[in-house]
Amino acid sequence: MRKSGWMAVLAGLVVAAAVSAPAQAQVITGQSGWEWGDPQPQGNQINDIGFSGGTGYAVGNFGTVIETPDGGQTWTGVVTGITADINKVTLPAPGTLIIGGGCFDLISADAGASFTPMSFTQPGSDCAPTVTSQSFVSPTTGFVLANTGQVFPTTDAGATFSGNAAPVPGTAAAGGGAAATDVVFTSATTGFAIAGGTIYKTTNGAGSWTTVFNGGAALNSLFFVDANHGYAVGAGSTVLKTNDGGTMWTSKPGATGQAGAPMTLTRIRCATDNLCLMVAEQSTGLVRTADGGDRYSFVSFGSAPINAAAFASNELAVAGGAGGAMFRSTDAGQTWTAVGSSLSRGFTGIRALNGSFAYAFGPMGALATTSNGGVSWTPIFIPSPNNVETASFSGPGSGYALDSGGTLWGTSNGGSTWTRKNTGGGADPNDVAAVNTNVVLLIGPRGVRRSTNAGGGFSTVSGKPVSTARLDSADVVGSAVFAYGSKAILSSGNGGRTWRSLDLPPSGSKNKNLTSAQCTSSKVCWALTSNAHLYRTTNGGKKWTDVTVATGDNDISGFFDVDRQRAVMSFDGSSSGFVEIGTFEPVSKNLASVAASDVQGWVLATTDGGSTWAPQLLGPSEVNGIAAAGGTDYAVGRLGSNSSLFFTNTNGTQGRSSSLTIKPSTKAVRKTTTVSLTVTLSPFNGGEQVLVSGPGANRVVTITSSGTATLQVRVKKTSSYVAQWAGSADINGDGSRVVTITKE
Repeated sequence: MRKSGWMAVLAGLVVAAAVSAPAQAQVITGQSGWEWGDPQPQGNQINDIGFSGGTGYAVGNFGTVIETPDGGQTWTGVVTGITADINKVTLPAPGTLIIGGGCFDLISADAGASFTPMSFTQPGSDCAPTVTSQSFVSPTTGFVLANTGQVFPTTDAGATFSGNAAPVPGTAAAGGGAAATDVVFTSATTGFAIAGGTIYKTTNGAGSWTTVFNGGAALNSLFFVDANHGYAVGAGSTVLKTNDGGTMWTSKPGATGQAGAPMTLTRIRCATDNLCLMVAEQSTGLVRTADGGDRYSFVSFGSAPINAAAFASNELAVAGGAGGAMFRSTDAGQTWTAVGSSLSRGFTGIRALNGSFAYAFGPMGALATTSNGGVSWTPIFIPSPNNVETASFSGPGSGYALDSGGTLWGTSNGGSTWTRKNTGGGADPNDVAAVNTNVVLLIGPRGVRRSTNAGGGFSTVSGKPVSTARLDSADVVGSAVFAYGSKAILSSGNGGRTWRSLDLPPSGSKNKNLTSAQCTSSKVCWALTSNAHLYRTTNGGKKWTDVTVATGDNDISGFFDVDRQRAVMSFDGSSSGFVEIGTFEPVSKNLASVAASDVQGWVLATTDGGSTWAPQLLGPSEVNGIAAAGGTDYAVGRLGSNSSLFFTNTNGTQGRSSSLTIKPSTKAVRKTTTVSLTVTLSPFNGGEQVLVSGPGANRVVTITSSGTATLQVRVKKTSSYVAQWAGSADINGDGSRVVTITKE
């Protein structure tokens, strides 16, 4: 079964082939059951790394947490359920993981299997204060540093925080203008904080602070190897060291970059009091010292900026940075090896032959295929500088690619070599459909051209309805072929020789233009019309059911992207599939997403034929294509100038299931009436954000401590309502069934 979900959009410049690296475990995204196929381990920026025993964690943008059990050789994903940039990871004891950034500070007592929000701040788009750093000396006792310079102590793992601590001197909370950048505690009472170029010390658990160093250059990071030995680093290649528990600090100059110029050092981590690695701003390497700062070397090893590094042992170190790039050293940071791989190219669409084989295509002749269900991808190119507009494979070895110049290319060896095919001239086709190794169809712009000799020659298919139909795309589903246009859905059961037309939605009224359509069998088809209504038929178009209301107050049109020519959607079988929505209000606006002002990688998923739709988040940028393929589903999204490839074997779900219902106080009214809608979520923690959609109700409500939320609506006519939520770190999101209040 060949499934497609594609759009035309300008993608980034294609770069070189994938980087080879050790085999990876699969990394789940931080917010749903989709997994990274490329890049690997994953594609979001890494901001901090920490180790506890043999287990390490790397944290980064868009709620990213990944875990390694083997010193950085392989990584798996940890679902956090948040979209904030995580800037700090703390591991006070084996199994205890604390992550902080933006509006969130979360603690896990089970190695990341589940997270509990600390009561430090109330998450939201305008939360204040925000997390700058944190330091925990045990799983229960720690200190959180806010962007205001406030310090919040806790002795119960963040369930409560004391408001009696003194702010860091010189910061906004203390009436000054300096920015506090880091905090480290070596015991429950002794700690250090930096603000501007000053180091402050407390010996009474942040009850008061005294200045122990004031040198001028802004400081960014603190690290203590033990209670006596510590470092501070900052602007102008500043390195300070203490050997007496922070009473005296000595300057250790000379930490310059490759060209000998001063650097802004943003982070330091050490294995011993002599062996340390320092991160420099916008640098593709690390500053290293093995003698306590008497001498330094700059080790360059990446092509993207390195943002974090940490030691797993005296010999083993791990580094990470932009684009999710990860590196590993087994000689104490002297040399580094890349971990994972990246195709480093943009893709504009994706299609799947089945649950094992799929292919993505994009600019400058770029193609990539997977034969293991999206776990890994192989880059291939057609011999053309033009963009690959679309592609179609009848099997892993036999396929075709149509470029932006109208040239059709064919391969019979899985893309190792390509030959130009004779399309017979005429207008450039819009799509290609490989029926089998011999039969291939060119779709549109008007009608279909057919070849029975593997593209050696094409002839126009005659006879109505196909000869006059304006067509944009096609799918091959088993032995059937379906072709789609703004005013046509055509099907062929004999390899494209003859065609019949399906009635278009909506049933019994004037048809709307189609912006996207897909048939998964001779009976089941989906169609999205120009007025953003989604329809489904289970009897070959004789009757269409409008399932739009169940999708809620979400934009399923696809046209939130100005470059887009069609909506992104894909379905498999009779009941399962996905539609892209770009944003989902409760997360995009209310949970301080780092990409709140832009389109994000949201889809709606259904497993019951469109009766309910659950929001799922794949990544920080929009989804360019989806291919639902039976057992395994695939997606491609933007990732800077390149693309990210995802797959799921679980319809995008992970963790426990949830149940979301909506119930009106009455199901019928005789006149305009105020009706109460009660939303019920199970299981719940309280505070979950739910989108309720319908006339007079398009708003976000918060689940209370009773597991419900109630809102009032004025019902003037027959009205339908639906509720949706995106889930949490260990609970799947859900969409309710539609409820209708009838005006009698």
